[in-house]
Amino acid sequence: MLCAFLLLMTSVVNSELPLDSTELTSIRWLINQYNINWRLDTDLCSEIPTDTSDLKCIDNGQGAQTITKLDINYYIPITNSFPDPNLKSLSFPSLSSFSIEMRSDVRNNTFSLLSLLDQSSNDQLKNVVIDCNISPGTCPFSIPGQFPKFIPLETL
Repeated sequence: MLCAFLLLMTSVVNSELPLDSTELTSIRWLINQYNINWRLDTDLCSEIPTDTSDLKCIDNGQGAQTITKLDINYYIPITNSFPDPNLKSLSFPSLSSFSIEMRSDVRNNTFSLLSLLDQSSNDQLKNVVIDCNISPGTCPFSIPGQFPKFIPLETL
């Protein structure tokens, strides 16, 4: 009886909450747009990265996890599906630090990563690092006019 109770307690303590659905949509969009070899078939923060990149999440107090740090580096580019062309913003309300090392061409070059991040819902975002590790002159990155409008950026 004691063993069954301890087993039940261990499974409850070790259970991970799913990632907030809006943030899951945003992270999946990034995975597809930047050809990142992360998992698309899970909603658990700890299972999404498949490499040494860093995805930190905490409980948002509403039955889900929220992303606080997103550091996408050292991945092997793969060909993913195209990102949702109707996406209007990337939503990461608890994200304070975002870093990406672009290692391949983007899937859809009509999107501006910084414009998608510059949303009032991302009011914790203070540090953004974008590194282009692809052919010189082909980096799909530009800084939009009047950037930032909403995020309290300290480092770019």
